[in-house]
Amino acid sequence: MSIQRKEPVIDSRICDLTDRVKLTWRDVRDLAASAPAAPAESPAPMVREAEAASSADTAPAAESPRAGLTDEEKAALTAALAPAVEEAVRNALRETLEMSLQNALTRVRADIDRSVVGIVNESVSKALSRIDLNTLIRR
Repeated sequence: MSIQRKEPVIDSRICDLTDRVKLTWRDVRDLAASAPAAPAESPAPMVREAEAASSADTAPAAESPRAGLTDEEKAALTAALAPAVEEAVRNALRETLEMSLQNALTRVRADIDRSVVGIVNESVSKALSRIDLNTLIRR
């Protein structure tokens, strides 16, 4: 009974964060501005709204004279995006851990099966070598 071992691999559907988050800086500022107004909303709908807005508005944003985000905008953006990113990372880690544990369990079971056969054969051989058939026949 030969079991082929499969090493865990990262799912091919997993991609970089920059490939999954398609937000322009204008979308990020809009999200940051709207985040304090609606704190009860989950971040996923806001991201979908921002994606819809970015697909509707394809012209580059040239009217923004600011170069960076204020501390309040950064805090609001972090509060809005962090839960969604954390959940995605946790899901990926959970799937990887479950696959690794399942592969390890399969390898351990196969190793135990192979070693039990050898141990049993060796024990039976030793026990048979200790038995003196002549004394058993005389009785």
